[in-house]
Amino acid sequence: MATINFSFQNFQYIMCSLDRLIQEHGLSHRNRCQFFEYVMKMFGDYVVSSNSKGVRGRPLSVELSEEGYKMASNYYGNKKRNKKDGYGYIYCFFAMNGDGCRYLKIGKSVNWRRRLKQYPGPAKPTEVVGTLHVRHMVTAEQKMLTRFRRWFDQFDREWFKIPHGFEKLVTDLFYQPLQDKSEG
Repeated sequence: MATINFSFQNFQYIMCSLDRLIQEHGLSHRNRCQFFEYVMKMFGDYVVSSNSKGVRGRPLSVELSEEGYKMASNYYGNKKRNKKDGYGYIYCFFAMNGDGCRYLKIGKSVNWRRRLKQYPGPAKPTEVVGTLHVRHMVTAEQKMLTRFRRWFDQFDREWFKIPHGFEKLVTDLFYQPLQDKSEG
């Protein structure tokens, strides 16, 4: 039984590799170094192992966790089809506190963890409300913004003033399914 478990782990491990990403999306093996660098930069938080010295005649290898592979695959799938409104994530977080309110940000990204690390100073996330994997991230973000505009005061394109005590409503609104006709 231990052997089966070990084999299964190796199978998952191999299935989330740079080789699979290149093959699945019809990317050129000639650009392997560029893909390696980009995957390490964009999805480095999800890298399980990497080797930049070469394995079996291949110059570079990267193995990602399942979630990381899903993000990278979505990214290259959208890029190949030249779609800006493709697979990705919408996220929601609280940043700073103000007089009687908290400030909430709603955004979109292919790699939400990396994106959250990019917010500086007072815009830095203090509490992540949630993330959702969506098929059309631009459309989903617009629907989410429309939903929040109905309930809260907006003070910038994607920022809202949330009175203290309304945190549960924010969570409920964020995780409520997005409907097509009523929200956009």
